[in-house]
Amino acid sequence: MSLETSTQHAHAVLRAAHDASYRYPTDFGGFSAEVDLTDGQQRGHGRIVASSPRAVEVCLPGVSTDLAEWVKQTLASELMHRWPRPYEAGDGRYQLVLEQAPEHPLGDCIRLLDDPFHSSYRVRDGVITLVAREIGDEAFHIITLVREPGPDGRWLPTHYVVVFHDRATGQIRRTSVHEAQYTVVDGVALPERMREVTTSPTGLVVREMRLHNHQRLPRSQGVPAA
Repeated sequence: MSLETSTQHAHAVLRAAHDASYRYPTDFGGFSAEVDLTDGQQRGHGRIVASSPRAVEVCLPGVSTDLAEWVKQTLASELMHRWPRPYEAGDGRYQLVLEQAPEHPLGDCIRLLDDPFHSSYRVRDGVITLVAREIGDEAFHIITLVREPGPDGRWLPTHYVVVFHDRATGQIRRTSVHEAQYTVVDGVALPERMREVTTSPTGLVVREMRLHNHQRLPRSQGVPAA
């Protein structure tokens, strides 16, 4: 099989897996919500406005900067992974190669040959089971453990693990376990509860936010893409 043929086949497999993953409708303009949060040491209540992956505002009086930043970054990541955009604007830009692995528990491996982050995926039964990337001196793997159907039947990850490694040595730096629950607002699945448990050489950190009184926002002209 030529590289061109291999790339075409890999794109067909990866595109189908991307299409099976839940994304917001094209007219989605973000959402606002009240939020309650805790890390076991402090509690907070406030409000968030998330109008795009690059525009998440948090108002959390009395909460530490670290905890407020966790809320902001977690919601920004959630929107980035759900924001509508064509396949061609993302992984469709790269040359791919598919390495068949029928015996691997996480499925076949698809490598992006010219991606600056040296990304790769594993796909099994038409869904993405693992994402691997390298950024700076760190590499990470995202392994999806449980997914549930969204309001349109496409899949939403609800339990997943992120493992961070030192690129040079392969040593694990930290591991985060994520749990997410969703509520449907005007036909769109929005986060209702998000919990992250991170373990590292410095100890265990547990953070949780619960969102309620969600309201969808209208799509603004010129909203930045994910």
